Formats: sequence, C-alpha cells, structure tokens
Amino acid sequence: MGLLWHSSQDTFKYEINIKPCLELVTKRVVLSIISSIFDSTGLLVPVIVCHKIFLQQLWLRQIGWDEELPCDLQETWKKLYRRLPVLNNISIPRSVKIEGEVTTKQIYGFSDASERAFGACVYIHSGNANGKLHSQLQCSKSRVSPVKHGSIPRLELCGVQLLARLIKALPILCVPIDSIHLWTDSTLVLIWLQDIPKRCNTYVANMVSKI
Repeated sequence: MGLLWHSSQDTFKYEINIKPCLELVTKRVVLSIISSIFDSTGLLVPVIVCHKIFLQQLWLRQIGWDEELPCDLQETWKKLYRRLPVLNNISIPRSVKIEGEVTTKQIYGFSDASERAFGACVYIHSGNANGKLHSQLQCSKSRVSPVKHGSIPRLELCGVQLLARLIKALPILCVPIDSIHLWTDSTLVLIWLQDIPKRCNTYVANMVSKI
C-alpha cells in the first residue's frame, strides 16, 4: 500500500508512484492523488497537510469536481505535485527504542496550531544502562483548520484534543512505559484544562471534558 519494510536495514520507506502531471487538472484529480498517499502512522503529515490545505482552497473557491483549475491554482498544484517523488528518499527506522538494556521508557507528545491547520505528534524516548538517550517519532496527526475556525486558542485546544486521542490510540509497545508527558505552548489552553469545565463556555467545556 505504498509503505515498504526493508528487512536488511530494518527501516520503513515510502513508494509513491507519480505519473507526469496531467494538462487538465481538476478537483477530482487532486483529491485522487492526495488519497493515494498511504500514511497510516502520520509520518508524512508535514507534506500531506499542505495538500489538504490546497484542497480546502478549491472548496472555498467553489470549483466543480471536473472543472479545470484556474491558472494560479494550477501553478501551485504543479509545485506541490513535483515534490512528491522526494518522499521516496525518506527512510525511517522501524525500532523506536535505544539499543542495549533499556532503563528509561517515556512518551513525549506535542500539539500546536495555526490559522491553517493544527496537529499533534508523539515520540518514544528511551535510555539505556550506559546513559545514552534516544528519541524516535512514533506517530502524528493533523487536521486542516475549519473555514470558520474562530480564535487561535480554540484551534490550540483542538490540537490538544487531537494529541489526547493520538495517545489513546497508540499501539501496544513491546516495553512498559514509565511516564507520559504532553505539551502545549498555549497558556490559555493550560488555564482551561486546569479550570472547572462548567465555568467555561459550552464549546470549551465540551472540549476540556473530552480531553
């Protein structure tokens, strides 16, 4: 499905087959190409989210499914499309723990947001008996900000909820975890999380309760 395991190197690689860019570029073609990129763990999020933001622009401009994109959008799409083969050069270690006797196992999670998108990522942090430390990206997830997104703090709150869901959905690891640490750089979100949900407005209260 596009994700390959190189057993000799014990690494994951991506196989993205890109054909020459079609002269007639429509919203249907763009969606088809974006959907064909298989990324179950979200390691390609920085690339895929840019394509999703572009697709959102097509919706905002009310372009039909089989309508040819305007010249400015076609140029933007061609630039994004030409960069996709670079993903085939990415090599990701399969093992997320440090070599040797593991003495420290922790999970570190981060979330952030902007006007265009919000996301979260999770790292596995491990140490061995020799005092060496190793951090490896385990998974990540992103969402395009809704058209009527409101304020940045609300989007930051959405990022925190996404991080909480990502942590809950983590696959079972081969080693026990000592502790979990989750971060957000939004002071207002931290205040909301420490407050009593009933004292917040309905939207914030519901989000805080889910987190």
